[in-house]
Amino acid sequence: MKKLFNKSYKGRIRMFVFVTLALTLAVLIYNGESLYISHGEENVVEVSNSNPVLTGTSTQIYKYVNPYYAECEYIYDDTMYEDEVEITQEEQAGTKETTVVETFYNGEIQERKMLDSEIIDEAVPRVVHIGTKERPLYILPVENYILSSGFGPRWGTNHNGIDMAVPTGTEVMASADGIVIQSGWNGGYGISVYIDHENGVITRYGHMSQTLVSVGQRVSQGDIIGLSGSTGDSTGPHVHFEMREDGAAFDPIRYVNY
Repeated sequence: MKKLFNKSYKGRIRMFVFVTLALTLAVLIYNGESLYISHGEENVVEVSNSNPVLTGTSTQIYKYVNPYYAECEYIYDDTMYEDEVEITQEEQAGTKETTVVETFYNGEIQERKMLDSEIIDEAVPRVVHIGTKERPLYILPVENYILSSGFGPRWGTNHNGIDMAVPTGTEVMASADGIVIQSGWNGGYGISVYIDHENGVITRYGHMSQTLVSVGQRVSQGDIIGLSGSTGDSTGPHVHFEMREDGAAFDPIRYVNY
């Protein structure tokens, strides 16, 4: 009888130890899994667990560090033409830390609230300048020039354009939109370009050192069509600029924005 009692007692001890170990292991596994909850691409930097249970309500608090972007800034600029847009500053992402609390019931999420948001690094906005100045119908082909000869009588004949003295190699711009109808050597004009503006007006650009456009090419106002020089009948580096309507020359200074 004594042997039977001892055997039964030892069995109960072993069973008690086994059950205790099994329950402890189950609790450890549950608590361990609750710390590794996936939230897509968000960067979870801290998790606070408020004693979740298998049944009932529990909460968890997360802190995320994520990039954010500032709103684009638009500046209306009266020094630029209406069809001009320029990005003067590119955007750079900032970082902010967000604190979120999630409420669970029986393991299912019921509610998610943002508790706090703190900027770590300020975002840099993109800055875009938008022109508001009305574009003139025609512009002069070069800037920073000296008017060396005007339109009208000169040396016993008529000078059909204006001469703008600039260093050799200065970029020459198209006065307005149009189609190139002449490009290359052209007698007394030297290397020149003619542009038909398709409204009866043709502009001529003479004495250049190089042309950068071809006949038939469509150009826009301000496009570079060649480089200044002193080719043809010229006494020094300059651009001869001429405007003609239905073949008749007129003074460009009266019709361009200078």
